Amino acid sequence: MRDQGRVRSEIRDYLVESAKRIEDELRYACIFGSAAYEIPSESDVDIAFVTSEPLSPSLRSQLSIDYMEFHQKFNFSPDKKFPGEYVSCEELWDAIAGKGFHYEDGVQIEEIHRNEWTTYNSYRHHLTVVAGPTDFVYGSPQKLRRDKFASLRTLVKVLLIHREVLTFTRSDLVDWAIAGGKSYLGFQDVEPVRSYLTEHFRLVLQEMVYQGFLTYDSRRYSITDPTPLEALESRIQAFQAAADH
Repeated sequence: MRDQGRVRSEIRDYLVESAKRIEDELRYACIFGSAAYEIPSESDVDIAFVTSEPLSPSLRSQLSIDYMEFHQKFNFSPDKKFPGEYVSCEELWDAIAGKGFHYEDGVQIEEIHRNEWTTYNSYRHHLTVVAGPTDFVYGSPQKLRRDKFASLRTLVKVLLIHREVLTFTRSDLVDWAIAGGKSYLGFQDVEPVRSYLTEHFRLVLQEMVYQGFLTYDSRRYSITDPTPLEALESRIQAFQAAADH
């Protein structure tokens, strides 16, 4: 059996060297997906690079080569179709603003399977990559934290809009986020993910109560100011309309 701590340290060291190739453009690099909380036995290690500007084809190609060599070195199975997640700040901020969600008589969260990703709905994936469990690799941990909580705020609001509820519990939010599995919002129904969402939703909801968007009583939250939800829904509708044309 692999020594989890030693393998994780070796993985991080190797990925740091890869991230240094784009140090001038890099906001941060992080591991996401199941590899963020456990060493995979057979699957790939998902790595995201968030950069100030879109990477050139040559840099992306070199990082993809690094990705394949990394998987070979550690005897993991690489994802040859998606060898890494490369996201510019503009793309991530558009995702945080609501781009990538489908609007048809309201905000929809349809399942997206592996062969169904498009230029538009991939923004939804950018959002959930950063919002979900991550293991920081290189760059600015402060920027990762800021982007993470911005992404989580959007995720919470989208879930509330989609569910059309006025009152809810934190457990409801966790269940809704996990409901459809990886093809829904990218979250697996496993204990580390539930624990992560439970704690991070607590912090986001606490902030929303402080801002007057929600009230909290007897373990239930109530929406008292729908303005933030209405603003997000309008942006999602506008993004969808622009994509359709």
